[in-house]
Amino acid sequence: MIARIWHGVTPGSKGNAYVEYLRESGIKAYESTDGCRGVFVLRRDLQGKSDFVLISLWDSYTAIERFAGPEYERAVYYPHDKEFLVEFEPNVSHYDVVQMPQTATRKAARRAATRTDITKAARSSRSRVASRHGRSSRRR
Repeated sequence: MIARIWHGVTPGSKGNAYVEYLRESGIKAYESTDGCRGVFVLRRDLQGKSDFVLISLWDSYTAIERFAGPEYERAVYYPHDKEFLVEFEPNVSHYDVVQMPQTATRKAARRAATRTDITKAARSSRSRVASRHGRSSRRR
């Protein structure tokens, strides 16, 4: 797993609005990209500014490229970022995740198990319906 780390700063008066904007722009883009395992949004208000660190977790560099493009070391900015951010750092950092909290690992395992259970249930349901109609349940 890989952590992608981005940093940004807004005026303190725009911090709350920027969190909402992040939810509708960057966070939504992260979470809709296949291979993203989630994102942490960290905020610190200090000396009239709101300092943000976003840590997104990814399955692979290929997954990060799906989000950021081939120059995945470059930061991704959105059209209205200029209304909030006081600086635009050109690059992000990537780190290999070597340890995760056990709760995160258990949650990921539960999600995977749930997806497997749903898939098995769907296959079983198709099989029952097909057998009632005298057809094979195999997809072509």
